[in-house]
Amino acid sequence: MTFSNRLKEERKRLKLNQTQLAAVAGTTKNSQLNYEKGAIRPSVVYLERVAQIGIDVQYCLTGVRSNTALTQTEQLLLRLFREADSKAQKIILSAAAGAVQSASVPFALNVHVGRDNQGHIAGGDIITHVARRKKR
Repeated sequence: MTFSNRLKEERKRLKLNQTQLAAVAGTTKNSQLNYEKGAIRPSVVYLERVAQIGIDVQYCLTGVRSNTALTQTEQLLLRLFREADSKAQKIILSAAAGAVQSASVPFALNVHVGRDNQGHIAGGDIITHVARRKKR
């Protein structure tokens, strides 16, 4: 796969069209099209600008993914995670692991939560209501 193919892949990953990415990068749609066709190479300024919105420039150039290219949503999640205390971090990780529909989650967490008399499950600062089972 070439630079131009990987650039196009990254643009699509971020759900941007060529006009949107060109506007962010300070270029034209025609230039963006030519970058993605491999007709011309972008400048360093272009690469710096697209990196700021989450394009993995290292991947575009080398084919190797970088751990530093994060979308704005990923940056927010990381910032909130880092600001949370250790209990909240365990709850966040547990929730994320539970949301993954794949059996290939590379970690398991044991998070202890308690239940109050109203059927609420409490863990750290997060409280979720769980319906009670009817006694038979």
